[in-house]
Amino acid sequence: MEHSKVSEKSKLLASSFIERMAWEQCQKILKTFKFSTGLGAQKTLVKLENDFDHSEVIAQKFLSVIEPLHRDMLRSGDKTIMVFNVGAETLSKVKERISKVSVKVSPESEAFPCSLHQNSLTDVTTDIKLVSQEKIDDKSIYYFSTKRSITVKKELTPSMFDFDDSVATALSKYSKITAISEQPRQYFDVVVLDEKLKTVELRLDIAHAVSAKDISKLFMELKGAFLDLIGNPKSLGLFSDPINFFPMINKTYENKAIRICEISFTTEDGYVHHERDRNTMSDDGTIKGDVRLGKFHIGGIEKCSDINLYRISSRWPKAFEQVDVKFDVEVSLNSTFRELSKLRVSDRNLEYIEFSNCPSLKAMDAIICKLIQSEKNDLPNTAS
Repeated sequence: MEHSKVSEKSKLLASSFIERMAWEQCQKILKTFKFSTGLGAQKTLVKLENDFDHSEVIAQKFLSVIEPLHRDMLRSGDKTIMVFNVGAETLSKVKERISKVSVKVSPESEAFPCSLHQNSLTDVTTDIKLVSQEKIDDKSIYYFSTKRSITVKKELTPSMFDFDDSVATALSKYSKITAISEQPRQYFDVVVLDEKLKTVELRLDIAHAVSAKDISKLFMELKGAFLDLIGNPKSLGLFSDPINFFPMINKTYENKAIRICEISFTTEDGYVHHERDRNTMSDDGTIKGDVRLGKFHIGGIEKCSDINLYRISSRWPKAFEQVDVKFDVEVSLNSTFRELSKLRVSDRNLEYIEFSNCPSLKAMDAIICKLIQSEKNDLPNTAS
């Protein structure tokens, strides 16, 4: 490959990688492999692009080292996930049907695993497209690309712009105005068929922020795109048995091997309480924030005979396999207090689980497996 092409591909990868990965993780990885870094993500990207232009060796090294990490992040990353139980026979039929499907050539599939350049997004449709597929151990993984818009707000000072007289007069009484624009973003949603657990997972990409009110609609669209690929066999009931994550809220709270950084609950007197602690530092400078250890929480628990949890966010300690960098995965089980009004505990339902700051497929799979097992058995005090 010519140096110019290697350089451009490396730039595209660097842009995608830095945009999607938490900066703290990204910086450590780049320094581990002795790539240039700057003060912040954007200055680092400028330095890397300059290195790629001047050295094909650096550009090639970046591709070989970072592309596997980036692809792993697309499988996991920031995702909202639904998990469905599927019978072995159904799973076999689905795999047989999808084995006949191939990825169609498109700008998105040719750029994968990188995101398209922002300027190129205006030329692609909003259709959900299969852009890649692969098998890892017992999992068959299917990547779908789609274009969605996000709302961007920016504060402007009217006096800094040369408006015509009528507009300037209308805006003269305002010191600041807010400009709102709709900007396209590329998302990578993932469908995972797990032969070992006998499940189908829908992993919805929320890396560029997704409105909570749109989640259900986006899951429906992803289901539809996958069913269309396999001939829309609704009789299989592929998405008919979603796992209920609500019972896992209490099990997560009881797990002493992880940190609980945010909870919402009601007390026996009917009051709604919210507590959070993500940043409390220990004497050695490490973060140890855990709401269960706070004096306010301990004192409140002593006075209350019971609390009824309906939202919880936890931090699970994990590490990369490929490089010696540790990170904390945040896992959120966010229901509503309305679910607590249901008299039968078995009727309380939560179909989504949210992951953030999880750049590893193995880490995400381990946590999902642990949560599912916790519903069948007591959750052991381990984060592994």
